[in-house]
Parts: sequence; C-alpha cells; structure tokens
Amino acid sequence: MDISTDTWSGATEFHLVNWVGKHHYPYIMLYFAKIKAAARANKNLSGKVALFILDHENISIQGPAVMTYGSEDLHLGLVVRWVVTELEG
Repeated sequence: MDISTDTWSGATEFHLVNWVGKHHYPYIMLYFAKIKAAARANKNLSGKVALFILDHENISIQGPAVMTYGSEDLHLGLVVRWVVTELEG
C-alpha cells in the first residue's frame, strides 16, 4: 500500500494587547522567545503530527502587527507562520 504524507502550512494570529500604543512593544517582544521555545519543545504536538515547525521559507513570526477581530477596536499582536507534516497511516 502506498501511503502519502501531506504537509500543510498556515498562520496563527496571537492577539496580545487591546490597544495599538507603541508602549506595548516590549511586552509583545517577549512572545517571540516564548513562541520559539514552545515550537522547539513540542515538534510533534503531543503525538498528533509527525512534525510541527515554524516556517523557514517566510518570516515565521511577524509583528508587532496591527490587528482587528470582527468589530473590535484595533489592537496589537503577532502572526506566526508554521508548517506541519501529518502522521503516516
């Protein structure tokens, strides 16, 4: 039986503060290291996938970025791009 393995890419938005003031930048910058450490520590998402990594071909963590959600006011956060390879079988 021929089993193919699919690879998926996507992005997750982290909405971190509810205001766009630059005084929030130091707080937001702390999340770069937290996200990288979490990705390194759990490369198979507790056995749910074969491999989870931050995207190496694009900017993996972008921000601080101005974001909106529905009708909410503008706020700041990060966009994290990732690649996941599914488990075979």
